[in-house]
Amino acid sequence: MTTDYLYYYPTLYPGILLRRYKRFFADIELASGEVVTAHCPNTGPMTGVCIPGNAVQLSKSENPNRKLAYTWELIQVRDNEPTWVGVNTSLPNRVIKLALEKNLFPQLGKYSQIRGEVIYGQDKKSRVDFFLSATATATQQANSLLIDVNKTILSEASS
Repeated sequence: MTTDYLYYYPTLYPGILLRRYKRFFADIELASGEVVTAHCPNTGPMTGVCIPGNAVQLSKSENPNRKLAYTWELIQVRDNEPTWVGVNTSLPNRVIKLALEKNLFPQLGKYSQIRGEVIYGQDKKSRVDFFLSATATATQQANSLLIDVNKTILSEASS
């Protein structure tokens, strides 16, 4: 049986969260016992999720120019049962872009161009995650669509 997935995580490395600091850094103890500093791509407070001692999963970059080789991708929270929570706030946009490219939202119609991180508005101070545009045809007028992808990282323990 073959299952097609829209997104595949890179190889993930297990560890334990020791601490998160300065918004972008997390010290992680890998399964080998080595302590590494990983990039934390989530700049928010991560309320109820950022708990030292919890299991985490990291990806590793092979880019020699990168300051931090590891990126914190997931953390396991333990409410009623252990649950993996995504930490990487750029992942939802990557997944939605893949879905748009594969036309997995047919109700949106057909669009000839998908642009990401587009600045718009009269003051040019607004930004939208995706701008879809279609060129006019004999049977369809040109149109466009703005899409903003919302994501949140929050966990509240049950009482």
